[in-house]
Amino acid sequence: MTKLWSILHSDRSRVVGSLKETFLREQHALLAKVIPSVYVGNIAALIIFYQFSWIDAPVWYTYYVPVVLLFFMLVRLVYWYKCSVTKLTINLLAVQRDLISVNCITPLMPVMCVTNVILAQNQNDTSGSMVIIVIASCLALVTSFALNVLPFASMLIMLGTIFPISTYFIYQGDPHLVMIASILLVLTVVVVNINNLNFRAFKISTITQWKLNRRKTLANKAEKYATTIAYSDTLTGLPNRRNIYQVLENKIANLKAGEIKPFSVAMLDLDGFKPINDVHGHGVGDTVLIEVGKRLEAVIGENGVVARLGGDEFVILANNVSSISAAYNLGGKLCEALLPKFTVNSLSVGISGSCGFYLVSKDTPSVSAILKRADIALYQAKGKNRGGVEVFSKEIAESSLIRSRTGQKVREAVDKNAIAARLQPRCN
Repeated sequence: MTKLWSILHSDRSRVVGSLKETFLREQHALLAKVIPSVYVGNIAALIIFYQFSWIDAPVWYTYYVPVVLLFFMLVRLVYWYKCSVTKLTINLLAVQRDLISVNCITPLMPVMCVTNVILAQNQNDTSGSMVIIVIASCLALVTSFALNVLPFASMLIMLGTIFPISTYFIYQGDPHLVMIASILLVLTVVVVNINNLNFRAFKISTITQWKLNRRKTLANKAEKYATTIAYSDTLTGLPNRRNIYQVLENKIANLKAGEIKPFSVAMLDLDGFKPINDVHGHGVGDTVLIEVGKRLEAVIGENGVVARLGGDEFVILANNVSSISAAYNLGGKLCEALLPKFTVNSLSVGISGSCGFYLVSKDTPSVSAILKRADIALYQAKGKNRGGVEVFSKEIAESSLIRSRTGQKVREAVDKNAIAARLQPRCN
């Protein structure tokens, strides 16, 4: 339970960091969609501005500034276009850098607009001045709305553009310009308020979506962990009884359908394991079991599956092992892998293993029958010579059946007092 809790609930700093990164990436993704259009509008406005301010503006402002601004805007336009079209994947540091750059570059736009309005203002060309005012105001409104996910930048655009223009117009004393300035100031307040509301909605939406995704992730982790517990041995990490039953059922179905080649299943039991637990404790025994699993997996490799049924019993599913000779060969390798002594906390303990194989065919009725027959072969091996290998056959099955029936009859006879044990001294 403690392990599950630690999986489902990471530390607070990691959670906060994940939310912050998600929020920044959402801001970046939305900006990538709108900023290219913003730069296109700014480039168009720049061209129009300088058409009207060609005569009144200074020479350096007419020739050099437009070239620098145009080149800069084109570079940024290409970059943000790539981010939007190709969905360029960038790291968090690059995301933060881009957002900071937008906040820093934002003041340049109001400065450009205000400068153009003031330089292009010509008392003898009222229509030209009004064009500049309209373009500057529209550009500020559009850019501010486009960047509402960055509230500071959005507000700076409106205040840095409309407020200086309105102040300049009011200073001129022209009633028409004063009226326009008043309207622009009211629009500024409205736009800033709307942008703040939009940003709050964006923030709430992003956080809500992040929470939903996080809950889904936690649910998937919990499901994955539960599946691992249900289908894996908690000690060795090997597939457990339920897992190997499911695997064998699928293999049998595929074999009967002719989709795979015949295979075999082995039951392996450790010899001399119980004294290890009794003498050295279950901690040492558990470590030995883990090492046994690793050794068996090293032998079988990718050609099969090693599972633990419980205690010191293991099941080996061997792909493409369909002959008696191949089964004996693999069984010998499995038993040999257990012969080197196990070193646990400076202790050196030795065990061996006996192995019984059953060659699976299309006629095999069920998983239970497979394991039962492999188990019969295992006990035949343990009875003949511990550390050996046997392959199930009809003769072994009949011998096992005779032993079982004989043992049962002896027990029944003892219970009925039909036979009794007598001690007869041996005389030399």
